[in-house]
Amino acid sequence: MLLLLGLTLLACGDPCPQELAPANDAVGDTRPFDGYDPASCAPDEAAWADHIAPIVDAGCASCHGPEPAFGAPNDLTDYAALLDGEPGNRLVDRMARRTAMQTMPPPNSPALGHDALDALVGWATCGQVHPDPTVGLRADAAVWDADIPEHAALPAFDLTAPGYAVSPDTIDHYQCFAMDIPVDEPRFIKRMQVTLDDARVLHHVVLHLDHSGATQGLDAFDCDTGDAGDTGVTGQVWAWAPGTGAFDFEDGGLLIEPGDRAVVEIHYNNAAGLTGVIDHSGVRVFHGPVEETEWTLAALGPAEFDVPQGDSAVCDSSEVFALRRLLAGMPHMHELGAEFQAWVERADGSREDLVNLTGWSFEAQLVYRFDALVDAGDHIRTRCGYRNETGADAHSGNRTQDEMCFDFVFVGPP
Repeated sequence: MLLLLGLTLLACGDPCPQELAPANDAVGDTRPFDGYDPASCAPDEAAWADHIAPIVDAGCASCHGPEPAFGAPNDLTDYAALLDGEPGNRLVDRMARRTAMQTMPPPNSPALGHDALDALVGWATCGQVHPDPTVGLRADAAVWDADIPEHAALPAFDLTAPGYAVSPDTIDHYQCFAMDIPVDEPRFIKRMQVTLDDARVLHHVVLHLDHSGATQGLDAFDCDTGDAGDTGVTGQVWAWAPGTGAFDFEDGGLLIEPGDRAVVEIHYNNAAGLTGVIDHSGVRVFHGPVEETEWTLAALGPAEFDVPQGDSAVCDSSEVFALRRLLAGMPHMHELGAEFQAWVERADGSREDLVNLTGWSFEAQLVYRFDALVDAGDHIRTRCGYRNETGADAHSGNRTQDEMCFDFVFVGPP
């Protein structure tokens, strides 16, 4: 874990509130369908049988089964019936829109998880449409929106998948690619943006920096195997999901030096059963001279904790020993996350909120503007709330099926 000098993780001495806010009620819109032509799409039958039918059976068939119930007008479990009719008016087209808008399943029924929702909509639209992962997400801090076009004219290099083969049965897979950072002198990262190849199969892209050489000897590996856990790289510096723009530093940047390495994590989901997919997606990094502010990444949060079944929360506290500026933070949990809070408890007992977030989505790991000063004697508090409905306890760890509770904060001088 990457820690800033002058910040020490302490046990959270105060009680950690366990009660979670109610789940957000939210309905999306049809913008993801802009430009989509249903006439060009015949959803794959094998992918339906292998991956999508179980999702429909679990999430829809109690009403939309062979004998529709509770006023449901249609059976959504028969492949041939779904594709019958004119493109645009087929059952499969209506199912894609209603589920993507999150008007179905209805509010009194369990919602589809985002992975299942994305798989269903991706299959129904032949990989052309992906639902908005931010629907239901609420945060009281502003999303980092600095856009500095002149940074796009700086020298750049790409950190991308080297032609990764995404098979037709690849569902919910996390693939990591470790590589050298190609600089021959110290430089500042000024801008990070996604470089998309085959967007039909992409869920999200995450960039990690490795300053210690922990990934030396690794190239491509399954992020959820022991290889990923052995790297010791848990501090991500940026994440992209559909709808996320580039990230620009307004002044200064993140230091990279010769010998540094990077890990690009890509979440693939080929629910449409597409064949012949070879992907080169990743991150484009724009860099400049070492000038102005050097920002350092601090990973604030508890390293070891349990997530029991039901609702629960964990807390952590980081003591500040010198005057520092908190530029921005990127909350990070995995798929059981529900809500997140970060705040400063001042030495005088007062409190300043940094971010309060509900409706967490693993596919929408956004950077929020903090722009707060902290000083000696202050404590930075982190709280993560979890809603575990899997039927089994979970634990902290590096794998996706484990959990995390971090606030990745860009910290610098005042």
